[in-house]
Amino acid sequence: MISNHVKRPIPALARAVADPSTVRYSIDSLGYESPHDYDRFWRACVDLKVAVTAHSGSMGWHGRESIDNFSFNHIGHFAAASHAFARALIFGGVVKRFPMLRFGMLEGGVGWACNLVTDLIAHWEKRSTGPMERHLRPTNLDRNLLKDLFTRYGGPAYESKMDELLSSTSIVPPFKTNDELTEREYALRQLDDFAAAGVASAEELKRQFVDHFYFGAEADDPMTAWAFREPHTLHPLFSSDVSHFDVTDMTDVLDEAWELVEHGMITEADFREFTFENAARLHTALNPEFFKGTAVEGAVAKLS
Repeated sequence: MISNHVKRPIPALARAVADPSTVRYSIDSLGYESPHDYDRFWRACVDLKVAVTAHSGSMGWHGRESIDNFSFNHIGHFAAASHAFARALIFGGVVKRFPMLRFGMLEGGVGWACNLVTDLIAHWEKRSTGPMERHLRPTNLDRNLLKDLFTRYGGPAYESKMDELLSSTSIVPPFKTNDELTEREYALRQLDDFAAAGVASAEELKRQFVDHFYFGAEADDPMTAWAFREPHTLHPLFSSDVSHFDVTDMTDVLDEAWELVEHGMITEADFREFTFENAARLHTALNPEFFKGTAVEGAVAKLS
């Protein structure tokens, strides 16, 4: 198990103080825009035939800095750290470069992941190369049509400033013409946020997420049921930090999880996948003999 991020002091600020731990920091989620090359680590995991399982929180991150309310800082903090890690693995192309590797986000549930996968697809449909060219390139603007609309519906207030309006349609700096804005974006190579992910379709992007990620969920988390419904169908892993307070009675952890079935939120087949099959597949993806010699060896061998 690893930490899914490293807090790195911002160098320019760290140089100005005696204790770097007191300065503002950035979050290095290991897979994207890291100052270090973690590919050697991912490659080692493949060579050793082990899944990458990560467990870290985001206590103390911006927005989780209350000095007297634990719950204010605690709610969602495991999910936030895993959210950043999962995004880094996709946007940094780690999943693309290491297609055999599987990643387990331990604790934090799966509800955030259901949201993230739909967000990723929605952004791909707007911020990948094809959609950017078709819909967001500034020079695509029909200046004559825009001028006609301003003239017809804007009234004198707009007519008197037509040249100024058409010279720069950007509402934030740098206030440039559409040609200049387009040239700037090509020069900065900011035309495809998903370039490193190496996907050619929304379905391929979804497959990267669904096939490679697994999500640890507590027994009392009703959001687990969401993972078994379209359009998500993700892989939740039954887990319990029983020494904490997620389940208040340490003798009823599995009973608490079974309530998902009793309340009609998931099926018995879903429950078996949640409590057994997903964990088995996570660890046998690279090493089919991971459970050899254990009590579940026979049951694992029967999985397709």
